[in-house]
Amino acid sequence: MKALAPPTQKIMLQRAHTVLEGGLSPIVRQIVNSALSKHTKETSPLSAALVRSLVLATKPEAYAAACQALASAVDPDYSKIEASTLVISGEEDYMSNKETTKFFQDKVKNVKVVEMRDVGHWHSVEQPIELRKVLEDFFL
Repeated sequence: MKALAPPTQKIMLQRAHTVLEGGLSPIVRQIVNSALSKHTKETSPLSAALVRSLVLATKPEAYAAACQALASAVDPDYSKIEASTLVISGEEDYMSNKETTKFFQDKVKNVKVVEMRDVGHWHSVEQPIELRKVLEDFFL
């Protein structure tokens, strides 16, 4: 995880506040719209329904805590990582975008970056078979 830029930190803290005040219902539409690729939204209504269900089933306190943790995260010394490292991003992933993957390519010694086409932030929902292949290719 790369530390978030101040504007994104602010968004995460606002999201945490919203969820603590009103639950996940007020933000679920925004999450589905921003976190899924255009391709997934156009071709897989079941994927959108699954993300909606997963988000709504999350405890608001847990979701808010995750947002707060993301907002306050700092970067460790990535140059100390010796292990082979896999970074997976979606072509339309707003949290792990090209800038983020470039950051890891520059900071981590033995990194493999995979960008999945027609994928947003929910890799395992949008393209589970393709994701399994990426993981098998790296780990096996």
